[in-house]
Amino acid sequence: MDISDIPSDKMDKLASIVTERVTINNMTPASRVSSLLASVQCTELLLRKMKLSEENTRALVTAMTQVQTVYLSCVTLDIEELTQYDGQGRCSELVVWGDIREMHEARLMEWAADKGWRVTRDDDGWLRMERKQVSPSQGPASVSQGKCTVM
Repeated sequence: MDISDIPSDKMDKLASIVTERVTINNMTPASRVSSLLASVQCTELLLRKMKLSEENTRALVTAMTQVQTVYLSCVTLDIEELTQYDGQGRCSELVVWGDIREMHEARLMEWAADKGWRVTRDDDGWLRMERKQVSPSQGPASVSQGKCTVM
């Protein structure tokens, strides 16, 4: 969808008030993706058929501090930037399928293991990774405070 005629501030405002799911599908111009991602406050974020620059991938990592679930389908991105997400922010589920899974499955599984996440689905072209739940017996020091550190 070409959104070049819609003012950026209007799109950003719209993204900020959506509470359930924001889907960005083959968005042009791609230069506006970063500001849109910076505005999301929803539960789920779905990106499809897009090529994300390094800057846009960093914006996605930042957005992961605001959303619970991220879905990526046929998205080209900087995998090393994506794996800078520390796994402790609001995002507790990452689902990939299509080209991104095929290209980066090994790196994503390594990232999940490093961050203490578990793979809950690995079939039919899907890879779903979820943060392991902290049991109450582990005490308050182990509970995530909803913050993300990007190195």
